[in-house]
Amino acid sequence: MYKLIWHAKNALPKIQYHLRKKKSLSPEAEIIYEKMLREGYAVESTDIHEIRKESDNILAANPGYKHHIENKVPVGTGKAKEWIYAFDLPPDGPMMRFAKSDFLKTLAEKYLGMDPVLTEAHLSVTIPTDELKGSNIWHRDRGDFMYFRAFIYIDDIGASTGGELGYVPKSHSRGVYKKYFKNKGALGVRIKDENMKLSSLQMYGNAGTIVFCDTSGIHKNSISSKPVRKILIVYATQAHSRNKEYQELTKTQK
Repeated sequence: MYKLIWHAKNALPKIQYHLRKKKSLSPEAEIIYEKMLREGYAVESTDIHEIRKESDNILAANPGYKHHIENKVPVGTGKAKEWIYAFDLPPDGPMMRFAKSDFLKTLAEKYLGMDPVLTEAHLSVTIPTDELKGSNIWHRDRGDFMYFRAFIYIDDIGASTGGELGYVPKSHSRGVYKKYFKNKGALGVRIKDENMKLSSLQMYGNAGTIVFCDTSGIHKNSISSKPVRKILIVYATQAHSRNKEYQELTKTQK
């Protein structure tokens, strides 16, 4: 029943999107879109010189952030959880400009089938830990049935350092493996490595790598051994989200 209600609420925005004149995707974006449809993810790269500079400035302005990550205490702007600190972005800086760029907006609207709502954009910072919790364990995002996410690596992330995004291809809501490990209960599905029977990919990449994915698919945020690992994360959702936090954000953008 909840799935029917979700689709019904998004029906009008979807119709409005299909009736209006839309920007065409660039050849590069078309390839990303087609792969996301098939596999649930796609990988691209971009220049992050200005983004890296801004991320360094944010950390320099919050010198106690490591202590606050360890103790999950808010500092400056943002929130701390599970060995991750999510810093809010300056409204006019290069990271927010990238999050609101025509390239991302056009790609997100094509994938979601309607004008997207930018529900979150933040600088994600992690420090090493031996504790597997929350997003470090295989899971599906809960609430909606499809998502558009972009993870922009600000640091090099390789097998020797960890900290990469892990993803199970074709496990998204449009994929052939969507029936495996369905969300259930208050916390949704959580799958330990030893119980993961589906083939997964570890998204290693140099600084500037962008991993686009639909996080209705099975994924995890791997633990990093780097003293600091920085990723710019952009979330977009459909007009009517089932996630209560995103519902509030959606209202502010109308």
